[in-house]
Amino acid sequence: PDHTLSHGFPPMHQPLLPEDPTAADFKQELRRKSKLVEEPIDMDSPEIRELEKFANEFKVRRIKLGYTQTNVGEALAAVHGSEFSQTTICRF
Repeated sequence: PDHTLSHGFPPMHQPLLPEDPTAADFKQELRRKSKLVEEPIDMDSPEIRELEKFANEFKVRRIKLGYTQTNVGEALAAVHGSEFSQTTICRF
């Protein structure tokens, strides 16, 4: 098997965070809102706090599983191409 992206880690077969119906709803809502005209962002809004919580939980889970930011970036690139920037990946 090809393990060029694994850096010695086992393949990522399980999601880093369990699938949550609210996560799918959140993604759909985020896509919808991103198409709207840019509005000032309330940095203390429930949506921002929820996003910060998600990012922190993702990072903790990634570290607990022994994956690096590079592993995450390579896995995302393998699935989504260059859709995610290094700036985005480094936040997780």
